Amino acid sequence: MKFLIFILLSLLINLSNCHIKQIVLDEDTNFVVSWDYSNSNITFELEGDFKGWFAFGYRCTNCPADSMEMQMGHPDLVAVTFDKNGIPIVYDMIESMNYSPMQQKDVDIGGQNNILTYGGYQGSHHSLMYYTRRLVTGDTVGDYDIDLDADFTVAWYIGKDNTINFDDPLELGTNSFNLVSGEVVEGGTGGHVHDENELADPLFAWHAALMSIAFGVLIPFGIFCARYLKNYQWGFYLHIVVQSTALAFIIVGFIIILIKHDGIIETTNPHSILGVILAACVFAVGVFGVFCFFWKSGDESSSKQSNFSPSRIHGYAGKIIALLSIATIITGLHQYLAPVAFTIVYSILILTYFIIAGALEIHKRFYSSTPGGNVKLENFN
Repeated sequence: MKFLIFILLSLLINLSNCHIKQIVLDEDTNFVVSWDYSNSNITFELEGDFKGWFAFGYRCTNCPADSMEMQMGHPDLVAVTFDKNGIPIVYDMIESMNYSPMQQKDVDIGGQNNILTYGGYQGSHHSLMYYTRRLVTGDTVGDYDIDLDADFTVAWYIGKDNTINFDDPLELGTNSFNLVSGEVVEGGTGGHVHDENELADPLFAWHAALMSIAFGVLIPFGIFCARYLKNYQWGFYLHIVVQSTALAFIIVGFIIILIKHDGIIETTNPHSILGVILAACVFAVGVFGVFCFFWKSGDESSSKQSNFSPSRIHGYAGKIIALLSIATIITGLHQYLAPVAFTIVYSILILTYFIIAGALEIHKRFYSSTPGGNVKLENFN
């Protein structure tokens, strides 16, 4: 029990520090870049309150001082547009006066597409895209190496619609900042460092906190109470209290994300799709659980229930929700670039659940009971 409390506290601590380095590129459109990096890769996430294509690139930091790339500052670009369903289409590009037009896809000039992974979505008022690439790709035709120790100067474009046109953007600008410290460097045309209260969007932070506690802690613990403590009357009522609290958290978290997206239910990325399905399943299983509580058939009160009795179906559905919630949380962590520490703590928590459940199931299979007493499979009456 103490270990579980320790894990819960660690989860809450990480939630309270759930932020990554980010700066505002353009205040008019709330265009924000966030990033995280490892020894070999770097991930950027860009989002803003607009609907159209956009591009983000960085200038060469290790080119010869007298080179055209250094003097003119043409960037290594990643451009994204979105189809009618809001799905991103991403291009690895380069800008150079050697080409006409100056912006070319790397693969069209003998280079390579070095975007390792990407994703995102576009709604009616909001666009988001993230991508991962190597710090050093080895593509001398279409990429510049990224030096974490050097000041990072970027150029960005925001389009009027989803037809890429670098000659007539809605907005464009440059910014300089340090990738390691996140501090803005003088010389850019905009951007500022988020203060402590701005580092994480408060709506996203509350959504993440409520949903993580509901699906990562409360629902699994409620399932544990229903399966292993239901020979005690207080265990069954504890199941009801815990799952009701989880449902309240889920409702508030769902309302918060609807407010963030102006009342529109996003279904254009894996996390949103899984979230909508999961929320619908939770409400359905909750209603069915109320039905099971008042179900008084002979089959339910007998010592051996049918595999298709209402309470058994309710139990199976609850376990499916627990597994689906893991996938939903993982896609959310990936999409919004959660800190590695948060992911590690969450993984430890899930592993702990499986170890405890597995140990109890093994003990029950060999001894027909769980430690501390026999646990019947039927509901108490």
